[in-house]
Amino acid sequence: MRYQEERERRIQIFEDTLRFCERDRRLTEAITWTRTHTVFYPFRADCDKGKTGAISCETMREEGTFGHTYEVSIITETDSVLQEVRSLHEKYPGGRIGVLNLCAAGFPGGGTIRGEDTSEGRLCRTTTLYPCLDTMGLHQAYYDVNRRRHKLWNAEGCIYTPGIVWIREDTEQADYLGKRERVFFDVISSAITVPDDEREKQIIGIAKKYQIDILIMQKQEI
Repeated sequence: MRYQEERERRIQIFEDTLRFCERDRRLTEAITWTRTHTVFYPFRADCDKGKTGAISCETMREEGTFGHTYEVSIITETDSVLQEVRSLHEKYPGGRIGVLNLCAAGFPGGGTIRGEDTSEGRLCRTTTLYPCLDTMGLHQAYYDVNRRRHKLWNAEGCIYTPGIVWIREDTEQADYLGKRERVFFDVISSAITVPDDEREKQIIGIAKKYQIDILIMQKQEI
């Protein structure tokens, strides 16, 4: 019974977050900006050399070559991704922080709408990530394709969503942050479920392209 109550609580928080984003003009504008600048990298692209064209899901434009030799610091050991993002912003004002989202390949947010407690679900309940992933462009280019191929685990491709806004605490009360407390960060979503050197190279290449200073790479939840 307690388990079902927790699922229902998480669903309520998620749905309330979506309504809050729709009511808040600044968040609506931020979501629109993120959608416009979202880029889908469809295959195992060599992101340092730009061998594969990257498709922007809103404008369907092609990205040019990467050409950056930017160094990215990696953090893998963290209990709370969002608290880590906040701590890094305080420690490195002006630094660009990124988060690797271990995403579901078949639906944006995976089981978030059903109250599942996953790392992606926690991001979708507390930030603007979900409406930025739930777009026609990404459904057509990524989610629908993976479902047709029955490729729901370890599917290829990465989604880059810049300017995600953290708007509420990841706690039982799920309090909203004040407007001055909100934190912006970039998210790279990938359905990686097993160690994969090529995929990790692609993820790091994307982080270098967008000059992400520190990338938080979450541990896979079993």
